[in-house]
Amino acid sequence: MKSLASSFVVFLFKLFSLFSLSSLRLLGRAMGRMAWWLNGDSRRVIEENLALCFPEKSAGEREQLTQSRLQHLGMMAFELAFVWQRPAEQVLAKIIAIEGDELVREPLANGQGVIVLAPHIGNWEVLGFYLADQFTVTNMYQPPPTLLWTK
Repeated sequence: MKSLASSFVVFLFKLFSLFSLSSLRLLGRAMGRMAWWLNGDSRRVIEENLALCFPEKSAGEREQLTQSRLQHLGMMAFELAFVWQRPAEQVLAKIIAIEGDELVREPLANGQGVIVLAPHIGNWEVLGFYLADQFTVTNMYQPPPTLLWTK
C-alpha cells in the first residue's frame, strides 16, 4: 500500500505534468535559487567539485557556476513531471535538435550493434523515448533500492 507521502509525490507529478515546459522551467529555476539560499548539501557538493575541477576559476566564477547548476537541477526535476506523465509522442515533439545520431545509425546500417551508456543526470529519459522511437532497443537499468512513490 502506498504511503501518504508517495501518493502526494505522484499527485504533484500529475499536477505539474499539466503545466507548460516553460512554466516548469520557471518553477525549477526558482527551486534552484532557493537551494542556493538554503546553503544545503547540494550546494556544498557542487562547490567542492567545482573547486577541484576548476581551480583556475575565481571564487566568483565558481559561485556563478554553482548557482547555474542548482537552477538547472531544479528545472530538470520539474521537467521530469512532463516527461514521466505525458504520452511519448508529446515528449518527442519537444525535441528540437539531435546531435550524434549518426553514431547510432551508421553502425546499425552496417549490421553492427550499438551499446548506449547514459548518465543518470540529464536528458536520459528523453533519450530513451527517442531511441525507442527510432530503433529497436533493449533497455537495462538497476532500480534504486527504494523509491518514495513505490512504498
